[in-house]
Amino acid sequence: MAQWNQIFPGNMRNRRFRVCLGNSDTAARVADAFFPKSDSSRGKVVVEAYPGPGVLTRALLQLPPGRIRKLIVLEDIPEYYEKVKELEAHDPRVVALNLDALSWDTYTEIEQRGLLDDLEKRNWEDASDVEFVCHMPHSLHGEQFTAQLLRSIPQKSWLFTYGRMPMHLILAESLYDRVLGSSRRTRCKLSIIAEATTSFQYSIQPGDLKPYIQHFWPPPITRSSDLPESRKAGHPMVASTFMPLPEQHIGSDALDEWDYCLRRLYVLKNTTLDKAVSSLAPGAHNLLASINKNLPAEQHINVKAKVNELSVKDWATLVKAFKEWPFAPDVRMISNRLS
Repeated sequence: MAQWNQIFPGNMRNRRFRVCLGNSDTAARVADAFFPKSDSSRGKVVVEAYPGPGVLTRALLQLPPGRIRKLIVLEDIPEYYEKVKELEAHDPRVVALNLDALSWDTYTEIEQRGLLDDLEKRNWEDASDVEFVCHMPHSLHGEQFTAQLLRSIPQKSWLFTYGRMPMHLILAESLYDRVLGSSRRTRCKLSIIAEATTSFQYSIQPGDLKPYIQHFWPPPITRSSDLPESRKAGHPMVASTFMPLPEQHIGSDALDEWDYCLRRLYVLKNTTLDKAVSSLAPGAHNLLASINKNLPAEQHINVKAKVNELSVKDWATLVKAFKEWPFAPDVRMISNRLS
């Protein structure tokens, strides 16, 4: 990694937002954890986003074709792209594209080029033939991309049209903590969406990726910077796998209602539900009485619970009642206006 500072100058576009594995031994462990040995002889099609100089890419290519049969690499920074493009000459499984993984048009182009033509579209209950790998950018865009991926699951859009696709994400530990939402302090809208759509876990133990400087690049930022402290290179990273749930808590036609209810109520996250619910619409307090009246006692929502104490099942019950409520506002119109 020492020579990379000369190869990739510090003022390179977006470098400060892009953290990637720089230790080849660590990358080999991560690759093996993402794609362990299986009984299947037909390897996966893998889409890898934001590989940086390609240390993990090279580790993935050390796995046999029985584990990975095709590797589609997306890298939009020219200096990084040149490094991963070189791999096409050494392994026929590689297709490197100078495209931004954050743009949905990128995936349309992948399909139009025929790179996914050999994929089998499978039943949602079965394992997908394609898997996604990403060094998530260390920025607000990275957080937004994480949320967008999770929100694509209920409607089976994006690469989820090919089935229940695992996502292997290398991301900041602070972002993973927000996704996990194990405490009231970290539990947020993203936590609820993640729990409602996926089961997720560490691919390797977090301690195996510490300290940062032994495993990742670029080096930690020590000088003054306009970046928030939590987004500076040098903070702990984790390797994780997200598997979509066979049965989704969010209906394919209810994503707008979930977005609306989460957005309105989480503004009042430390307020009890019986007081916060009125923020959904005039008269919304009547929803709570009707919900519990029609449910068995063990399924009742605790209206005295604070918003950030509600379980995913509570949210599913509340959103279902809101969606069926005759006086609910047109959330799609509101969503379009906000966007």
